[in-house]
This record gives sequence, C-alpha cells and structure tokens, in this order.
Amino acid sequence: SRLLQLWGQISRTSEDRFRRAQTTVRLGSIMPLGYESEIARQLAKLTAGWAASHPRQPLFISSTTAEELLRGLKSGAFDVVLLDTETLPEDLEGAPIAASGLAVVGAKGNDIAAALRDRPIALPSPRSGLRLRIDALLDMTFDDTERNRLTLVEIDSIPVILNLVLHYGFASVLPLASVASIRPDLHSIPLPSTFDMQYWLCWLGSAGRSAAGIAVLDTIRRATMHAPP
Repeated sequence: SRLLQLWGQISRTSEDRFRRAQTTVRLGSIMPLGYESEIARQLAKLTAGWAASHPRQPLFISSTTAEELLRGLKSGAFDVVLLDTETLPEDLEGAPIAASGLAVVGAKGNDIAAALRDRPIALPSPRSGLRLRIDALLDMTFDDTERNRLTLVEIDSIPVILNLVLHYGFASVLPLASVASIRPDLHSIPLPSTFDMQYWLCWLGSAGRSAAGIAVLDTIRRATMHAPP
C-alpha cells in the first residue's frame, strides 16, 4: 500500500510535467530595445491574451538573434518566432503583426550623411533584420570609398547599442518610437517609410507548427481589437 501511494505521488507530478512539456507553445522573439519598444508591447499583449484564452496551455517566450530564431524554428526548439524581416522566407508561413519607423539617432542636425560620417556607428551584426535596413541606408548614402572610412562597431545587444548612443558619442539607426520613449530629448533624424521595420510572426508549415502559429496570431489580433484606446 505504501509503495502504491509513493508511486501515485511520483506519477502525478511526472504526468503534469509531461502534459506541460507537450502542450507548451514555445515562442522565440528578436530582442526588444526596451520595455517601451514595439516588440515588448506586442509580447506583453500576447502574453496577457494567451493567459486568458489558453489557461491550461503554457506559453514560453525567449529572445535571441534572428539567425538563432530561424535555426531554432527548424530544429524544433521553437514552434513560432517573431522576426524583423522585410519578406518572409519561402519555407515559412506567417503574417506581419506590426511595423516601426526607424531614425538615425545620436547626432545633431538633419544631414544623414554627416550624422553617420562624423561619429562611430554602433550597429547589430548581419544576423539581424535591423542590420539589413542599416546596410541599405549606408549603401544609399555613401559610395564604396566613403563607406570604407566609416567606423562600424558590431554589437548583438540593442540595450548596449543604446547606451553607446546615449553616453559615449556613438550614432546608430534604431526604432524611433522606442528611442523617443526612453529618451525624449535625444535628437533623431526620421527615415522614410521605405525603411520601416516589419515584424512578422511565422512558423514552419507542418500541421503542429501551423496550429500553434495560427493560435498565437489569433490571440495577438484579438488582443489588438480589444486593446484600450
């Protein structure tokens, strides 16, 4: 009788752990700039909506680079990912959920070329969607000779980049709304809407992944419809 009692206690906890592991939806996201960033707002909105609509299905969220997100999606580490990309890779399904305007920050005046030429530029590595936008801006603004003279410092941490801009005289290209929320007096030069960051929720096209992705997307859309003005 004692053995059966102990086995019942062990099996109950293991069954609960197994159920949680099997039902948990694992969402990977690019790293937010800060708590006021568009990514952070979208993830908070999703978490609150998911807890209300899926109380017995946990949602696990972690952040990393776009390259790691795609690798994790294909290996099964993530069921759904939030990416900053202009277009969705051909082997993925998904939909855009938000957009954010970009700006050159950390320099005076309104001349983009001067702002980027006169200061070291802190930027993420080519593994991020934001870096692709920055590279397009640099290609449009400078010829090859001028670009080779730029001082570029690659850092895969948006908070560190922001600190370099705020305290160490660097320039960068960052989401305008996020920067304005963190430091309203920080001078910025808004970029045309063609440089806007598109945030995509995406997943692999298999049956289980599609179901998880559609459920997460539906939660975000319903949360947006019922968000306070």
